[in-house]
Formats: sequence, C-alpha cells, structure tokens
Amino acid sequence: MVARFGRGMIEPVTSTTTPPEPTSPGDASDAAEGAAEGATARPAWPYWVSGVLAVLIALGTATAVALQPLPAPAPSRGELALRSAQDDAARLASLARTASGQPGGQTTAGVRAALASTAAVLDKQVGLLASRPGASPSPGSSPAAASPDQGSPAVVTARLFASVEARLVALPDVDGPTATLLASLAAGQSLQAEGIASAAGLPPQQPAPSQGAVQQGAGQQGASPTASSTPNACPSASPAATKPAPAAVPSAPPVTAAPAAGLSFADSLVAVDRAETAAAYVLETALARSSQGSSDALARASALDAHRRQLTAVAGLAAAACVTLPPGDAGFAVPSGFAADPTPTLAAVAESAAESWAQLVGAAPADRRAAAAQGLLAAAQLAAGAAPSSAPAFPGLPAANPAAN
Repeated sequence: MVARFGRGMIEPVTSTTTPPEPTSPGDASDAAEGAAEGATARPAWPYWVSGVLAVLIALGTATAVALQPLPAPAPSRGELALRSAQDDAARLASLARTASGQPGGQTTAGVRAALASTAAVLDKQVGLLASRPGASPSPGSSPAAASPDQGSPAVVTARLFASVEARLVALPDVDGPTATLLASLAAGQSLQAEGIASAAGLPPQQPAPSQGAVQQGAGQQGASPTASSTPNACPSASPAATKPAPAAVPSAPPVTAAPAAGLSFADSLVAVDRAETAAAYVLETALARSSQGSSDALARASALDAHRRQLTAVAGLAAAACVTLPPGDAGFAVPSGFAADPTPTLAAVAESAAESWAQLVGAAPADRRAAAAQGLLAAAQLAAGAAPSSAPAFPGLPAANPAAN
C-alpha cells in the first residue's frame, strides 16, 4: 500500500508490480544445467572454418612473397667497365665505317682502307665482349649512325685515343683478368688510331698516360733505378723466380716461350724481362747480318732501341716493387732458317713479348697496372711493326685473336 498525496487528501495506491517468487535450490541448479547444455550445444564448425581460412591466408601470403622476383645483383666494377668498353667500341665502329664510306674526294684510298680496317677490328672487339659469359646488352650497344661531319679521320683518331685512355683509367678498379682484357683492347684501338693517323698524315699522338702511370714509371726512362736512388729504398728486395745459370748458345733456351698461367707479379716481371731480352738478342743478331744502311737495318735498329727501352721499363717496375730480377740469359737458340730469313723469328719474339706484358697487367697490383699497360701498348706497336699485315683486335692475347685476324 502506497500513499498518494493530492490536494489535501491522501489516497492509498496499490502497487501493480508482482514480486518475484522465491526460487528453491533445485530450480537454480536446473537453470545452470540448462545454460551449460545450451553452451555445449553450439556447433564447432565455425571455429574450424576460421582456423582453416587463417592458415590459407598465411600460406597465400608466404607464397606471394616467395614468388616475388629477387632484385638483380648490382653489376661489379669490372662488368661496368666491360659494358662501357663494348659501348664505346660499337660507337667507334659505326663512326669509322661512316668515315670509310665518304666520297673519294674527301679521303684517299689509303685512309679509307685504314678506316675500314679499324671498323673491322672494332667489330671483333664488340663481338668478343658481347659473347663473354654473363654479358648483357647495355643501352648503348646499338649505336646510332654517325653524321657525315663527324666521320673525319681526325675525329675518329681522337675518339679512339679517348677510348684508350678510358680503358687505362679503369684498370685499378677491376680484377686481374678484366684488367688484362681492357689493356689488350686499348692496345688494339691504339694501333688502329696510329694507323689512321699515319695514312691521313695527321701528327702522331698517344693517349695521355694516367697520373698513376706517370708516378709508377717515373724511373723508367734512362737508367733503371736502384735501391739507393729510389726514394723509399727497399730494405731487402724480394727475389723473383730463379733461373738456371746461363747456358752456351748451342743449348740455349728457345727465343719464344708462352708465359705460364697464374704467375705472380714477381714471376711475371721475370717473364717480361726474359721475353724482352730474347727480342733484343734476336734483333742484334739479325742487325749484324743486315746490309748497313738498308731499310731492314734501319727498322731493326729502331726496334732494338725500343726493346731496350722496354727492358729499362721492366727494370724500373721491378725496382719500384722491390723485386730483384735474376741475371738474363747469355744467349738463345734461333731456328735453323733464321740466317736465310729472320723475319718470322723477329715477329715471333715481338709477339711473345706482347703476351708477357699482357699477363703482367693482370698479375700486377692495382697501383702498378697503368705502368704495365703502357708497356703492353709499346709491345703491341713493336709486334705490329714486325708483322705489318696482322691487325689483332686484342694484342698479347692470342686466344682472343683467331687466325683470321
């Protein structure tokens, strides 16, 4: 009963809410069991489906990640240098071909022949570089045709020498075999540039040696440096591979010998020294049998002086590297037909010297390669002079120059 207050009166109000009936312990237990039965009666398949979907999603994500292509490894410095060399050679071949096809009034037949020979040599260089293992074409491998005003002999020569210099600059940054290949390619292009310049009557020029080559070869002109004259005297010079005592000429070693593979820098210096000594010996012998004042005598005398300068250069390299060269051979055995015609032997010893210099480039430490490459360029010139009909694309690397070259 609730009292309701109104205007001056109180009226009883009866509640309409029904109080809950008391429950017994048995009823509470029955309710709990019913709730439990309802809970256990829910189906389990939604949970299994959710789990399977989660596993499938995880597997799909992992598979998608695994199927993503791995990023290509960054090319090495050697690969970049070879790509650059290939691009330059392709562009130069196109330029030389354009120049060789100019009307006869602008260039002589001799110049056009030299330009055509250069284009053929450059094509061989491009072909070998493009066929090397792992080579991939680079954007500049398909050169655009050169305009006629660019195809002059002077322009071709200048760009050839620029390419030579670019190859020499890259030598310290690449591995040994790549350095050998680049230096040989540079020597081949240098020969072609000199051939065009000679045919066109252009002033002789050479690629400017890099600063490293200047520093390495500072003592190579004139007398070879000694330990006392070298700024940083060697405490004890490292002996190179020893040679047997000089033998009499009848049992002397042959004038040519292919350099062994895998030689150290010190042993490569010995190989170059021996090859240049053999070339000088053969030239002295041939010069003694030449008619005084003849063209053969003059050419052999000039070549002899050049090989002696090469001996001075290798002595300078050895002294700078604290390597003691063994005494040279007293004599060499020449072929039986040498007296009748020394020309084949002279060409063979010059080529042997070029091979030794090429190997020296690859065996040399990075800071000695530029000077070794300068020796290869000079050796390639001497080999070309001894065999004018040859036009190797890679001087000093016979395996890269088929017989057709």
